[in-house]
Amino acid sequence: MLAEVIDTLKASGAVTALWFESDHGELIPTPTCDKEGHGVGTVPEYQIPALFWYSDSYAAHFPFRVASLRTHAGKRTLSADTFESLVDMAGVTFPTHDESWSLFSPKWRYHTRWVAQTRHIDFDTARFDKTCERVLPGHAANGDDDDDDE
Repeated sequence: MLAEVIDTLKASGAVTALWFESDHGELIPTPTCDKEGHGVGTVPEYQIPALFWYSDSYAAHFPFRVASLRTHAGKRTLSADTFESLVDMAGVTFPTHDESWSLFSPKWRYHTRWVAQTRHIDFDTARFDKTCERVLPGHAANGDDDDDDE
């Protein structure tokens, strides 16, 4: 489906860009985990695919946006960056626009990737259980690891 959309954008000859991002990933059963779907709080649910495609004319009109995005492409980002990024991608601005959340801006910065809504776990310092890769809080200062295989 994405290829068809991109082909349509290419054929238009216009200055075009496409941002695609899933809202969440899916857990697929494995030999060690019989859970499936989303809402379990596992790594595959939080590591979501995203794609940015742009036409040659978009790159010619907005080289600084493309350069900024390329600079941030390999960095740890989060879906909370999406709104401000889409605003910049489209060249829209407003008084409260915060470029530190836009991947199209040189002002973008890393923001803590909080997950597990009820527990507020920092994904980048989290631990993962051995069976289903559930995201768990990082090691406690006292070394308490009681929930390793939660």
